[in-house]
Amino acid sequence: MKIWDLAGGMARIDLAAKTLTAETATVSQLWSDEANRAFVDRYIKSGQTRVRNLLDALRRLSEVLAEAERQCSQP
Repeated sequence: MKIWDLAGGMARIDLAAKTLTAETATVSQLWSDEANRAFVDRYIKSGQTRVRNLLDALRRLSEVLAEAERQCSQP
């Protein structure tokens, strides 16, 4: 594993986001009033957007680092 290998961290973040989404769905079955909808809209949905943006940025960074490694390893 390289010092800048981001795949493991990205996988953990993705799994945590999926777990949060699944748990939110479970809770929403029991707590389905306007307060729940407001909570999901305000915190969960905005968090999901931020996580997607973060993972996209990390993928791009990983590609840049891989390209830099290739270029630096060429004679």
